[in-house]
Amino acid sequence: MDSLIRNDILRYREVPIVWPGLIKDSKIVQHDENIEIIFLLEHHYYDWIEDFGAQREKMFLSPRGEGLFAASWFMNKDVNLPEIKKATAIGNLAIVYGMPERVEDNVIFIKSSYVRSIDAQRYRMDIFDYGRRGEPMKFLKVPK
Repeated sequence: MDSLIRNDILRYREVPIVWPGLIKDSKIVQHDENIEIIFLLEHHYYDWIEDFGAQREKMFLSPRGEGLFAASWFMNKDVNLPEIKKATAIGNLAIVYGMPERVEDNVIFIKSSYVRSIDAQRYRMDIFDYGRRGEPMKFLKVPK
């Protein structure tokens, strides 16, 4: 997935992607006409299942992933800035929708069309260990 794109970015520049990543860094830049949030994220495998059982966490990501990627998200100036800072805090999960744009220093930059932020309390990475298609899934812990 990511390694294919890293090695042949021109081939994948028009391919829509949706990638989950832990926010490693985020910066809010206020422009004259809008607000830009610049993210550095660490990709993690995700089975795209949201579990609405009794537990607090709803998403169970793998501790494995494909490396770093970056994205920007533009918003109107009238957003609630304290809420945006909370949503984009380091450690939260972001689901980035967009298209690969370029690779710099082995980081894939995504031209994003939407970013969904998930609070760090809503996901876990210590239950399942899985990776690329065809690799076996392992239980790290039995969920309580």
